[in-house]
This record gives sequence, C-alpha cells and structure tokens, in this order.
Amino acid sequence: MKVTQYQANITLVAYNHNPSIVSKDWLLRNEIITEALVDFTHSPLFSSVKSESFSLFVDQQRLQLELNAINEDTLSQLPYMINKYVTLLSEIPYQAIGFNSIWRISDIDTPNILRPIFSGNRNLLSSVFGKDHKIGGIVWFDYDMFQAQFTANHILDNDMLENTIDVNFNYQPQIKSVDDLYKSLARFELVTEHASNIAHNLLE
Repeated sequence: MKVTQYQANITLVAYNHNPSIVSKDWLLRNEIITEALVDFTHSPLFSSVKSESFSLFVDQQRLQLELNAINEDTLSQLPYMINKYVTLLSEIPYQAIGFNSIWRISDIDTPNILRPIFSGNRNLLSSVFGKDHKIGGIVWFDYDMFQAQFTANHILDNDMLENTIDVNFNYQPQIKSVDDLYKSLARFELVTEHASNIAHNLLE
C-alpha cells in the first residue's frame, strides 16, 4: 500500500475582498511569492497567479493558495505566505479559513476496502445497489481548535487505479478575529500531520 499527499491548499473567505490589490508587483515587493511567475492574470474581479510551486487565486469573496509541488519546504511555506498576506491586509473582515488536503492511497491489496469501514448494513446496500457497488463515506469530527470533515471515495474513472482511493480533509476553525487566523495558521503543521496519520492508518 502506498500513501501520497496529492493536493494541499489554504482558503480564506472574506467580506468585500479587493482582488485588484493583488498585482504582480505587490506580490513580489511584499515577498508573498518569491518564485518567478509563469502565469498571471489581473483584473478588477479576480487575480490568478502561478509559479512553479504555488497557485494563488483571489476574487471578491476568497483567496486560495494551492501547492503545485508538494514537499516539506513548500508545505512549510504555505501558512507562512498566508500569514504574511493577512498581516499586510489585516483590516479585511475575514470570515473563515480552511486547510484542505487530498491523500491518495494506492496499491491496495484488497478490493472494495472501504466497504467494511463505511457500510453499516452490507446486505441492505447489496440488495439495493447490487453486489458490485462501491462505497465512499463522510466523517465529521473535531480536532484541536478545528471542525473537520473527512471524505473517502474510490477512483472510478481509471482502470489502472481500480484499487485506489482518495481521502479528502477539510479543517476549519471558528474565526472571530485576525488573532484567530494567526492561531490557526500556527497549527497548520499539526493539522497536516494529523491528516497524514489518518490516511496512513485508515486501512490497517
């Protein structure tokens, strides 16, 4: 069995966000993204930025910073970059923040591995959907200062990945002030480790 972190992003939600602030010069001058930009779109309604390691999207309701290359270095930079952005624009009324990641579990020896985890009544589901149905599931739970959601599903659109599942994590804290944002960002590494432990131990 192989477990790989497939995606990671941090998303901020805010009232009256002004995407026109996020110009190429502003990003580079404030060292939010220090890599050379390979793609950039700037408009009054949204800004979209891409470097080798990061993708940044900003519109009037949200900011999303996503990793294009996942490794120890880029994961550590992700909360740091969001922290710097919030510090520069601390007057914005931020509503929420979410830590999102996808982990791919592949080379699974047992087919339909999620069935015993999420199927409470296998006979009933088999009678309704047939014996060859696939199972996915959603789990809501609390961790540290976060309310979290876990989703698991089989990869169904690729025969080569038949015994492969993706597990998705979303961690959201209660945000009442900018200080709450800083506190949650300081826990990003802890949250990433928690999601990793679940993904690695889910099928044991």
